[in-house]
Amino acid sequence: MSLPIEPDSTISDAAALSEYASIFIAEFKESFSGEQPLSVDYTLHQSPSAFPGASDDQIPSCVYSQKRGARLNIHLYQPALIGIPTLALQGWLDLELASHVLTCRPDALQFNFRRDILPLIDVSGMAVQVMRYLLV
Repeated sequence: MSLPIEPDSTISDAAALSEYASIFIAEFKESFSGEQPLSVDYTLHQSPSAFPGASDDQIPSCVYSQKRGARLNIHLYQPALIGIPTLALQGWLDLELASHVLTCRPDALQFNFRRDILPLIDVSGMAVQVMRYLLV
């Protein structure tokens, strides 16, 4: 890792965007403990016309995921991501990767609220329903 990751750093250019994306994806993959290894690629796009799902002048999101079987391709719209905080990019990529992992493993989405979650929170009455709603 050659770029410093500091809380106040921002994505300065396309090279930094590419390197940070590589770093954050590699860190996520390294911490992932699934039965199958994660297969993830990313693509930088400079124009909206090259971005998947884009109209002539509008893109659906600066970070867009396409799943092909067990492989995930993350598309990054470079002009919109230059200048954002580095930690925002990390959070965005982590969200895309975690969402992919959860769709590949539906059993990870199942839990018993009353047995697994409720004992961790000191609430009763209607607060139980509020906590259930917030969790969902």
